[in-house]
Amino acid sequence: MEIINYNDTMLPFIIDILSSASQYVKEDIIKNIKEFPQNARVVKVDNHLAAIAIHTGIHKDKVASFTLFVDTKYRGHGIGTSLIRAIFADIRHLGINQVIIDFEVDSDLEHFVVDRGMTLKFQSSFMGYTGERLENHLVFRPYEDNMYKEVYRLKSKAFYDLRRSIGIKPYFVHPSESSRKYMELHKEGYYVLKDKGKIIALGYASGNEIDDIAVAKEYRGQGIGRELVSYGINKLRRGGNHEITLWVVQSDVNAVSLYKSIGFTIKRTHQVFSIEI
Repeated sequence: MEIINYNDTMLPFIIDILSSASQYVKEDIIKNIKEFPQNARVVKVDNHLAAIAIHTGIHKDKVASFTLFVDTKYRGHGIGTSLIRAIFADIRHLGINQVIIDFEVDSDLEHFVVDRGMTLKFQSSFMGYTGERLENHLVFRPYEDNMYKEVYRLKSKAFYDLRRSIGIKPYFVHPSESSRKYMELHKEGYYVLKDKGKIIALGYASGNEIDDIAVAKEYRGQGIGRELVSYGINKLRRGGNHEITLWVVQSDVNAVSLYKSIGFTIKRTHQVFSIEI
């Protein structure tokens, strides 16, 4: 067994070993390979590709995530464990010590990651919306870089209680140059709501995905969350997207209830595990 760095000539062979994977797993791994090729490692056994793992590097919230797949005929021989060790070593080298992995509810996979020291943090559901455009009554503004500190403070405060309840550290995420660059790179998707010159809500809608729905605590219960989501749906509808998706933590019952009331339905539920390395 040999663990080596990925290169583009391996992609057809990776696609081949993914033939037994679900469509979601295939799409996720291929997407990550294309986005983070420098962070991908593969295992060769007798000159055949047997497994692949990719990590995301420094995530916007200073947490790394990784994806792993071992060809079915090579499972049970310690390949997955060896590949995890290699990926964790790469992540440590970046100065990150918290790693997360998620997968669709599966008892065998759950036993595998628990046996390797990972802890179940929460369950998260992938939801989809295929309805019509919705009424929107508030005026949202595009995000600009000069809003970064105020927006990030709002976002960190808005998600503090949720992050603490599910044990995802840091509970309060402080501004950083990497997160600022991330938001600048994706700024076309972000939009904000102001009241008397103060930013009170944030949303993100790009591709076919809605994310980062955040409302200042003192403004909750006024329908702003619904307006944020409705605006995001309409924005993506104008882009020609048929199904609009988002992720929601199952224990965030208010968010789950809101999304269901708008017309989102649960497509699948994932378990999210974490480990300090």
